[in-house]
Amino acid sequence: MPPIKPDPYAAQISSNIFKLTNAAPIPFEMTSIFGLFNQVALLRFFEQHQTLGVDIAPFVYGMLAHAAMMLDEVELLNPDGTGSITSMNLFIHLIGEPGTNKSGLFRVFNNSINALQKIFPSFFSKPLVEVINGKEISTTIDLMANNETELSLFQRLSKRENVFISSDELDVINTRFGVYQAGSTDNDMKTFGSKLLCQGYDIMKNVSRTTGSSSFFIKRGSINIFGASTGNMLSSVCRQYNSNIQSDGTISRYLFITTSVHKASNNIPSEILSVQPNIVHVLIVLRLLAQYKPIFVFGEHQSPPNLPKLIIVPPDIEEARKNIVNPIPPTEPISNLKPCVVVDIKDADIEQDGSIISAYNAIRRVIEAEHQKSLQCDAKGEPIYTPLQRAFQRKSSNKLARLAGLCQAISYAIQLCSECINIVRFGDGLYLKEYIDDEQIIWLMKFHDNVKVLIERDITIAPKYGSDQRPLFVIEKSAVHASNMLYQYNASTISALFDGTAVDNNETTKNEDNISINNALSNDLFYEHQSILLKMTSPIVIKAWFSNEITGLPFTKIFINYRRSKNKMSKLIQAVDELVQNGILKKGAKDNRHIVTARKETYLKASPATIRGDNDMVNYLLSIGIDIDTYEHVYLSSPLPMNMELTTFAVNSILFDDNYIEYCHLFNDVRIQKEMEERLSKHMVEYRMSFGQKQYYMPSLSQTVEQDNLDIENSQQYGSDQTPTNNTDNSDNNDNLLSTFSFISHRSIDNLSPNTVSSRSENASLLSEILNTNYTTEPQNNNFIDETTESINHLRNELLPSVDDIMNQLINMLDYDPLNIEQSGSISNTTEAILGNSTSSYRNESTTNDQKQNQSQNNNDVTPKRSRNSENEETTSSLVDMNLSGSLSATPAAIESNNIVGDNQIDDEDLQEAYQKIILNNAIIMSRSDICNKLKHIKNISKSRDNIISKLVTDELLIKGNWFASKKVNGSIDLLPGFLKAFPKNNSKDQLDFARLLAKYNVHYNDYEESFKKNKTDTFPRTLTAADVKHKTWLFSNMLSVYIQKNDFLNERIVLDLSAIIQENNTPPMAVKRDRKPKQRYSP
Repeated sequence: MPPIKPDPYAAQISSNIFKLTNAAPIPFEMTSIFGLFNQVALLRFFEQHQTLGVDIAPFVYGMLAHAAMMLDEVELLNPDGTGSITSMNLFIHLIGEPGTNKSGLFRVFNNSINALQKIFPSFFSKPLVEVINGKEISTTIDLMANNETELSLFQRLSKRENVFISSDELDVINTRFGVYQAGSTDNDMKTFGSKLLCQGYDIMKNVSRTTGSSSFFIKRGSINIFGASTGNMLSSVCRQYNSNIQSDGTISRYLFITTSVHKASNNIPSEILSVQPNIVHVLIVLRLLAQYKPIFVFGEHQSPPNLPKLIIVPPDIEEARKNIVNPIPPTEPISNLKPCVVVDIKDADIEQDGSIISAYNAIRRVIEAEHQKSLQCDAKGEPIYTPLQRAFQRKSSNKLARLAGLCQAISYAIQLCSECINIVRFGDGLYLKEYIDDEQIIWLMKFHDNVKVLIERDITIAPKYGSDQRPLFVIEKSAVHASNMLYQYNASTISALFDGTAVDNNETTKNEDNISINNALSNDLFYEHQSILLKMTSPIVIKAWFSNEITGLPFTKIFINYRRSKNKMSKLIQAVDELVQNGILKKGAKDNRHIVTARKETYLKASPATIRGDNDMVNYLLSIGIDIDTYEHVYLSSPLPMNMELTTFAVNSILFDDNYIEYCHLFNDVRIQKEMEERLSKHMVEYRMSFGQKQYYMPSLSQTVEQDNLDIENSQQYGSDQTPTNNTDNSDNNDNLLSTFSFISHRSIDNLSPNTVSSRSENASLLSEILNTNYTTEPQNNNFIDETTESINHLRNELLPSVDDIMNQLINMLDYDPLNIEQSGSISNTTEAILGNSTSSYRNESTTNDQKQNQSQNNNDVTPKRSRNSENEETTSSLVDMNLSGSLSATPAAIESNNIVGDNQIDDEDLQEAYQKIILNNAIIMSRSDICNKLKHIKNISKSRDNIISKLVTDELLIKGNWFASKKVNGSIDLLPGFLKAFPKNNSKDQLDFARLLAKYNVHYNDYEESFKKNKTDTFPRTLTAADVKHKTWLFSNMLSVYIQKNDFLNERIVLDLSAIIQENNTPPMAVKRDRKPKQRYSP
């Protein structure tokens, strides 16, 4: 016979087990895992058993497995996805070389179960009456199983609901059930056994099976596994782990833990603390709790009042419901569909970076981090991880949620044991005694009866859910932290246990955070630079992440040890500064930070598109050992972590920089999503699906032209002469063709003052209005549609070649610098050359309309500046404001830009702050002195105040009018000027335009609307009283009262108190001279 070729994976798994049990065991720190519970008795429980000689890591996981066994029928709300109710079952496999005391650990738990069987006999041995040959025979079905076949296990589950497989030779059972042969072609006969274990892990319900003449039915089946082996059969799993072989899902449900050959000290104490619980006490509490069938849920915080978005009932549903006499409510709280418990914020909920995260959001963030790992691909689009590795990562949600629930349950059991401290004796049922005497049984039953009363007390006050009123138990943030630490310990064990790099030396290197970077971090000189850009997988980085570990963000461990070394910390700071100086990171601080909860600086990573457009930035990346393709690949797989709220500054920075369009889906912000959907509806952007999300991108000019032409063809209407008409001559056809083009700005407005931004944005919007004007009339006859379409196509083919030239000239005009006077004239001439005679008639008409409009404004300042009643008037106003025949800048250069800051000038940052202070002021009607008062703390503001106010009035963010009044001594009333905060119209288009106008000043529409409230917690309408008028002798004018009543937006949000409105019969409070004390002369 030819010699049998040795299996390289068998040798590899043996070598890995030796390292984990002998040479390099993974450290297991009790305090770091359970410390956040702030429960000394919980730590003492594990430490006391460790003192008696048990291997602490396997003991903790064994305790969790036995807790899951006792908590059978207790369910858990898994917050992953939409949320699902699941069990707390665990599959735990201990692995260690012979002589690592695996059997001793099983003896510890088996002796404790012997004691529990006397307390709960029917749970461990379920009585059953079977009819055999016409006779009733009483028998029992045991909970414990250690030598089952697939068929016998199915039969056992058909007779009792739960089975606990406990064996120190787990390889035998796994081999019998085909667990190690998944993916093999000769595994057909054993597929049923492996599938049965998967179903038992997930809880099987209403499953039947027929074998020969026998039929079996499982109403509910639950399987828990706690086993151990030497690992000599795991070579097939190691092969799956390192190759593209699909797994059947059984192996990925296991938690693998290695035992240690290092024994505890042999100096067993001669005396121990007696008044503390042992394994038996804790499991008694858990079994009593399980009898009430509670549901464990993760605690949630109360949502802020301004966060919830009311569901808008679709029009078709409203139409169908309008004639129903007693309609049912169209919406209902999500808490009616799944259990939910709102808890108060605790100290443990506050992270080091300032964010406040509930247990519910924390577990979802941890799950999401693991899920993102499974999605990672290399630059060629190939998955980084093998199928089995991805299966382990995607099964994390079940494991993390169950571990958290079990940790919370054990903590609760220890708490109740402390309340019964006078009847808790550590020696009762202790595993050191193989047999339990009557005295111990009496003490354990006394404990059983007392703790049962305490559980009934807690069940009574617990919130309930469902028609059967099942109690809800809250999982706290400390339990989530513990489950994350336990899961990461297991993940590290799996990675080291099945590591096959020695077998396949060509395998891609993975770092400790499971992020494939192909040895890119081998250069120690730029390790910090590369770690920030490639390993900190988030488009925004918070400074606190460099020195603090944050829940659910594994990359925050990278620099956790740097704070112990001044040299390393200074090197990290230097790396951050260099990245900022070279534009790779954009620093945000104070009002310009990117994350709302950030206490310190934040850093926005430059988009790959930005870097590709700058050769200096590309060369800098290469100098620190990063290729732009690698940077973009990592960037696209680095979404912003969950529960990170962007500031308005960050939202505007992203939205108004076209280089971020392809990456804006990574920021997970509703405001960005709404804006992009709006642009999508207008064909300003397109999208492609990327990892289940819409990735937006700018279409090419030809795509935009083609789409808009299609829209025109579909909506074109015809006059009585069967040709497109606007009731003008045919010379306007050129204008109609121009209207098919959609102008899209590609200019970035970062670091511009509001005035400069306003100048460019207005020009862009006005050009868009010119180029998007449609001319339509009612159709009369469709007989010549084909002929007309042909003529239109012919005309389009003649003019399309000049499109690129036209658009390039328009884009150059938007690059106009207001400070460049020579350029101003050329831009004006270029614009006239582009538009030609096609706009001359409109320019003349617009001049007349503009004069009439100015006259009406002089007669009554209350009238808004621009009232547009038709599309023609809108176009006319656009052309007038654009001032094509002269300079594009109508204000002095010193006001347009403040790039050079002198002693008496205000810089752009302060200027922006001034605008925002006025726009977001909660005083809706302001006098000039009110505004000056608001700006008095800004340096060098005195000479710019008037220009700032004038700019806001021009942009229609302030409406000037006689909003105040004062009564003279003779009873006559004087009207006094003031400024009313502007408002959008009710239709969505005007609201969108108004929101874009606000965005020029880095103000979000929602923030602006909220500024109409005095306090954030207030509701509309807001009542304005005399106290809202800062001048003692002033009140609101009747003109303001009438104006508010006629405006829907203001009428819904503001109510004027009658005492605050000037009237003939009320007298405002007169100024009273203050009594002053007489001056006292100083005498030495």
